[in-house]
Amino acid sequence: MSIFNFELKKLFCSRVICILFLILIVLNFALSYFLSMPDEYEIVFREVYSEYLSDMEKTDTYYEELKILALENIRNPEFSFPTTYFPGSSYDDFNLLNNVYEKAEYYNGHSESIEKIINLSNRKIDDLCAFGYSSDSYQVRMQEKMTEKYTEILNVVPEDCEYSYGYDIYLQNITVPILTVLALTFTVPFIFLNDYYCDVHPVIRAARKGGACTAWAKIFLSLGVSALITVLFCVVSFAATWASCGYSSIWMPIQSLPDFYAVPFRCSVFEYLLLHTGIRVIAFLVYTSFLAVVSSLKLSYVGCFGAGTLF
Repeated sequence: MSIFNFELKKLFCSRVICILFLILIVLNFALSYFLSMPDEYEIVFREVYSEYLSDMEKTDTYYEELKILALENIRNPEFSFPTTYFPGSSYDDFNLLNNVYEKAEYYNGHSESIEKIINLSNRKIDDLCAFGYSSDSYQVRMQEKMTEKYTEILNVVPEDCEYSYGYDIYLQNITVPILTVLALTFTVPFIFLNDYYCDVHPVIRAARKGGACTAWAKIFLSLGVSALITVLFCVVSFAATWASCGYSSIWMPIQSLPDFYAVPFRCSVFEYLLLHTGIRVIAFLVYTSFLAVVSSLKLSYVGCFGAGTLF
């Protein structure tokens, strides 16, 4: 433990590493914040959708009035819809409500979309049996398992579900993995190469615990720092996105996000974010292991950075 603490102290006492790390953290927050800033339309859309959920009858009545107004003025080139939701803009009430109803249709029609997947899977089972596949064959059992999984999430998205926002922006943010890679590429080689550049490696190897014990301490430190950096960069990006555009309820089903509508598991957004972060940690642990192997070859910092980039 004393060797591990010594290696940890050497890492965090390095001004260069600390300054680079702080720069990347600040850059991560700034990029995540500005890239996730919602435009005025998105802000107004959220308000209109909330108003729709709070008083559907009133919104339906207004929408029907706008439809009638559109038919009455279909040949009037100077006609324009009112902009009570977004005054002084090109986004009129009719187009805004069109988008609101499209989003509501996605939530209300989620069960129907899942039923189509289930029916398609059942038809495939019938076709396979008609072609001579037994009920115990892999192909049939796979389709039966798919039907079972999608049946479990048939009504997971409630009708009139609240508008989900923020999480798709966070999950699509590619700056987080890029900056995490940069942070690890600077940090991990330093853990292994610093002794060589300071000419203390011969002294450490001559010490009683300077061989395998020091090597294991460096390996465990690298893996621990990798997990810490990955989680920290994810948390900073998540916080920056929250400060910029906010989030809907974190307990909503993951299927409420359009990109995840066909996920065949019952899973909340919170559970998926934990899974997503865990997978990132594992991926960067693999990358850290690669950097540790490259660094043990006593390459220069530039060589380790180049090898990490190629990886």
